Amino acid sequence: MMQISSAWDSAEGLRELVELAEQHAERVDGMPAGDLAAQATTAPAIPGMREGLEAFLAKFEQEQTDALDALDLAEADLASFERDPIAAAMRLLPSGSFPEVAQRLTGLAQQSVRAPGGTAYLHSFLKAVARRPRRPRVFPAILSAICSEAEQIVANVLRRHFFDGGGWPSLLDPGLDDEVHKRLGTGGSLEKWRQEIESCGAPIKDLVMEWAQLDEVFARRNLFVHRRGVVDARYAKRAPAPAPEIGSLLDLDAQYLRDAIDRVELLTIGMTMGLLRAKVDNFSEMLAGSAAEFGFAAVDAGALLRAEGYYHLAGALSEDQEEKERQRVNAWLARDVRLGPGAVHAEVDAWGADKLPRVFQLARLILLRRDEEGLALFADLVADGTLAPDDVQQWLLFARWRDQQLV
Repeated sequence: MMQISSAWDSAEGLRELVELAEQHAERVDGMPAGDLAAQATTAPAIPGMREGLEAFLAKFEQEQTDALDALDLAEADLASFERDPIAAAMRLLPSGSFPEVAQRLTGLAQQSVRAPGGTAYLHSFLKAVARRPRRPRVFPAILSAICSEAEQIVANVLRRHFFDGGGWPSLLDPGLDDEVHKRLGTGGSLEKWRQEIESCGAPIKDLVMEWAQLDEVFARRNLFVHRRGVVDARYAKRAPAPAPEIGSLLDLDAQYLRDAIDRVELLTIGMTMGLLRAKVDNFSEMLAGSAAEFGFAAVDAGALLRAEGYYHLAGALSEDQEEKERQRVNAWLARDVRLGPGAVHAEVDAWGADKLPRVFQLARLILLRRDEEGLALFADLVADGTLAPDDVQQWLLFARWRDQQLV
């Protein structure tokens, strides 16, 4: 159970990091370079220096924009941009502008050294320009941290699993680390992890929802590490449909990172619980109940993707058919709120609830927005005592009806 706490601590720390990065990005992404420079140094600007720098850079950027507009990007050598983006950008500028660019930069440098603090201000200003906006640099680093944390937790869980299996004198035995490393490989290969986890008795693809979306998180991490976010054929094959065009540039935002943290948390918790179920007899329902409680807590926190994942996990862990169906409904309800009723309609419509107790038939009608029929069945279930007043006030199933004052 310590590994579950470790996974939670890791996820919470990463969420705090995303929040801080987002707050910082909101402050500086649209801030003029001169303001950033003023924050970065106590050196005063030489009179007129900031205005001269801004005018120079505005003209430089306009020339780049004009050159890019005239270029057929479909025929551009994307590899050259990756190898040396500055040189590639300079090649797009009109050749006649080079002497002017060099002359203006030389003049600005000479101006900066004639007054105390001038060089420091010039350096801070140009550094601010080069790093604005910061979000494209900070967010990929956080994505790498998310995947690295997952790799560490997976390794720790497997280390404990192998140690409990016997044959190792100590949990700190270097040979045990070597065994884990040999089995997991390097680079966050999710498929390799799946094979090793399932060989230990945990059917991880059944325990973790939307495996393709989880795999995309690691593929995107690799794409930003190795290709700065430019889509290649390898990523396009792993990305869920519709796959992005090869050569296009992917973006990262705070919500994507939050979702990635939730998916990795569900992976590590699902793996841990799956191995516990395989190791401990008659533990399935206790684990399923814990996963369901984690789902309720996620709903209270407004983390509906995480809630859906925990409900999915609870249903996969349970061996009781009605409990499986109950968690299936909870997962649908979370997705309904998160993505809208269209995201669950096909699955719910095909669901064979008519073979289940009538409360599940009521759930189907509520999810399909067939409220008139649902309210009629609801009245019958209240009348025969199947539903109690506390159920109506507490169950997630009736949340929409409560909000609409239908019950």
